[in-house]
Amino acid sequence: MNATILFRDGYYEVAGRLAPCAVFVPTEIEPRGPTPIGLFLHGTREKEGDVLAPTRVGLGPAIAEYPERFRLILAFPQCPKDKFWVDSDVQQGLRHLVDRILNERGPNNGCIFVTGLSEGGSGALEFALRYPQKVAALAPMCPAVEDVFENLPCYASLVGREKYVAARLKNIPIWLFHGDHDPRIEVSESRKLANVIGATSHEGLHRYTEYPSVNHHECWERAYRDPQFASWVTSHGSAN
Repeated sequence: MNATILFRDGYYEVAGRLAPCAVFVPTEIEPRGPTPIGLFLHGTREKEGDVLAPTRVGLGPAIAEYPERFRLILAFPQCPKDKFWVDSDVQQGLRHLVDRILNERGPNNGCIFVTGLSEGGSGALEFALRYPQKVAALAPMCPAVEDVFENLPCYASLVGREKYVAARLKNIPIWLFHGDHDPRIEVSESRKLANVIGATSHEGLHRYTEYPSVNHHECWERAYRDPQFASWVTSHGSAN
């Protein structure tokens, strides 16, 4: 299926600059009223290329293959080449993007589903820690957890970084993914986060799936194509 048909051109603002943001809108949604909304953050490589580069990895190909599974509006912003998703000005730009979409057509609870892979997984986790009230559900894929922990506000050290993270994420449904043969970001990082938030391999508010003999990119290719994942996204993203 042609990505130019699936995704519309959009934008968001980072530190006074406009940056691209492709948007997926399902063909079968209510013409009026609140619609579930999601945010996808790409990896390092997708900072290069055209505005649709973020849609060609992870969630975008899964949508192209199974569009009927994803009944929500999804934003695919592109991170500027000289920035990282965890940067304060980028996070502020994402917050303004989310607010703008929610104002135009948001769910009644004013929250969105947030996911990302690799550097984008770190960015998704960072967004949830900064703005937990805006996140209906969180699904980081292979995140660099230590990078996020090092980026915590200074006052987090007063209560302890792990306690701070656990408290900020305690009410957010989370599904964390990692492959145990990841050569780029050690699986120990996700294991640490799973331990901090009390995630298990079973159903629950906080869930951790570790794929055996799976590397970096194979993790998100498998996770995003899992029909259970799409159902989980829809069930949490559509809560009012």
